[in-house]
Amino acid sequence: MTFGAEAGSSTARGRGVFQTTCAPCHGATGGGGGYLTGATRPPRIAGADVADVVRQVRRGGHEMPAFSSVALPDARLHDLARYVHETLVEHEPTHVGPRELGPFSIGLIAWAALLVLAIGLALLFGALDA
Repeated sequence: MTFGAEAGSSTARGRGVFQTTCAPCHGATGGGGGYLTGATRPPRIAGADVADVVRQVRRGGHEMPAFSSVALPDARLHDLARYVHETLVEHEPTHVGPRELGPFSIGLIAWAALLVLAIGLALLFGALDA
C-alpha cells in the first residue's frame, strides 16, 4: 500500500514533487515568481517538454541547483516532468505588477516619481514666497 506523494496516478505524484520541490521558485502554476526567488526571475516552465524538464533538473543551471538521482529518483523525476508538460498551463498575466518589471523599469519609475514630487514642492514653496 502506498500513501502520500507515492499514491495515485503519475500526475498526482508529479504534482506532489512539483509542489514541494519546484513551486517555491517557479510558482504554483509554473509561471515563475515563487516565494523563494527574491530578486531573481526563474523561467516559466508550464508546458515544457518532458525531455527538457528532465535534462534541466539533472544538470541545474544559473541559480537552479542540480538534483541527483539520489535526491530525486528517476521515477519521481519522470512523474514531475509529465506533470509539468501535461498539466501546467502557462497563463498570461492579467496585470503588470512589480514582479513583471525589471530593476531598470522600477528605478525609472522611482526617479520619475521623485522628479514629480520635487517639481511639485518647488512650485508649492515658490508660490508661498510670492
